[in-house]
Amino acid sequence: PEGRQEVAGGLEDGTEGAAFLAMKSGAIIVPVAMTGTENENIYGNLKRWKRPRVTLSVGRPFHIREQADREATMRGGTRQIMEALARLLPESHRGIYKDVISLE
Repeated sequence: PEGRQEVAGGLEDGTEGAAFLAMKSGAIIVPVAMTGTENENIYGNLKRWKRPRVTLSVGRPFHIREQADREATMRGGTRQIMEALARLLPESHRGIYKDVISLE
């Protein structure tokens, strides 16, 4: 949903593409976050047949909440997606979503 790999060291503003596709298709969104890729040379380790140490976290599936109009639904849906991802990440990786509270 950010439209690229993070460069700021944490989550950035999400774009509305994922929310648009989920709304149009009615798809269920399953948030998935991977950590550990910033500390190791993943590709270098794979080339040397060393197992990289990464963590994959999967959140609860959800649907985009319909709002009063399309624009509000896109903004709200994007926010829903990004907050769901933030809950799966350590606080240091949440970027602009650092104030999102984990639901552990």
